[in-house]
Amino acid sequence: MTILEYIQSKVRISLTDENVQALLLDRDLLSSSNADASSLSAQTRELLYADALMLISTSPNVLGGASRQHGGFSQKDASESINATDRYVQMAMDIYKKWGDDKYNGDESLSWVDNEY
Repeated sequence: MTILEYIQSKVRISLTDENVQALLLDRDLLSSSNADASSLSAQTRELLYADALMLISTSPNVLGGASRQHGGFSQKDASESINATDRYVQMAMDIYKKWGDDKYNGDESLSWVDNEY
């Protein structure tokens, strides 16, 4: 399983390849997106998972679906609803704290700390 596939399979919300590649880029791992996930340390895998949780928590609450119909055939693409984003943020912060990552924010008000600023 590649690193890209690993991150996409860790969360139940659909993440595009581009979403995961952006997370990998932020951790200087973009060049290894097709590498085997087992080549990463447990720490790196957990931190990427936390990054994915934060990405989900900042996503819209409802991701729309679409339906098409032609004659007797109909197709509906799934829609997703994201609830309890505070739980995702808390899980991510717990992981960041565990590994001493600088994205950890121990304040009462939780927010994603972007390392680029």
